[in-house]
Amino acid sequence: FMYASIHFSIFIGVDYFFDLTLIKEALLEKRFAIVGLTTGLILLVLAITSTQGWKRRLKKRWNQLHKLAYLAGFLATVHFVWLVKQGVVEPWIWMGVVLILLLARVLPIKRFTLAMRSRLVS
Repeated sequence: FMYASIHFSIFIGVDYFFDLTLIKEALLEKRFAIVGLTTGLILLVLAITSTQGWKRRLKKRWNQLHKLAYLAGFLATVHFVWLVKQGVVEPWIWMGVVLILLLARVLPIKRFTLAMRSRLVS
């Protein structure tokens, strides 16, 4: 969340000199900015609700809400891919890494990796 906050601050301060008209145009017209803002809002909600008080208030829904972290990770890589010029490979590598990590959370794959880990430890 901290990185995203710094990134957004640089976007509005350095890139657009706090000109609200230009910022609004960028956020409404540039698809990478729309995805970046969406990702930032998801991360903001997750940061706000990460305290023990919010865990108590939300109970089971806290876990459901915090699964949005997976969506935020994917959207962040989409933001990166759309931001850079064509032919640049680095964002695609990061997208691959995020997708591999997300796939590791899919139930059958998760069961397999947990079973393999327990066999290796035993």
